[in-house]
Amino acid sequence: MPRILVYIAESFPDPVAAFLAEHGYIVMEAESASEAARLSTLHNIDAVIVAGEQEYPGLAELQQRRMTVNLTIHASGPEVFLELSNILPTPSTRPQ
Repeated sequence: MPRILVYIAESFPDPVAAFLAEHGYIVMEAESASEAARLSTLHNIDAVIVAGEQEYPGLAELQQRRMTVNLTIHASGPEVFLELSNILPTPSTRPQ
């Protein structure tokens, strides 16, 4: 069963979100913490990914309820995939 992520970013398409989707994750896009919280209540979310170093109102509350991974502005798709593979093992193959 694929892992489901909510990916918060200022704009889409986001290259890291696209990479994760191409490598076995279901990625739901959100432009705010409140939108991510809403998606988290509607779906069985495994983790919330926060792109870049942007501040999102309501993020602290969301972090208390859901596993959240905060990315640096320079995070790459393969780096994030590897980190998620360590905390959310998934049957998808590792990227080349």
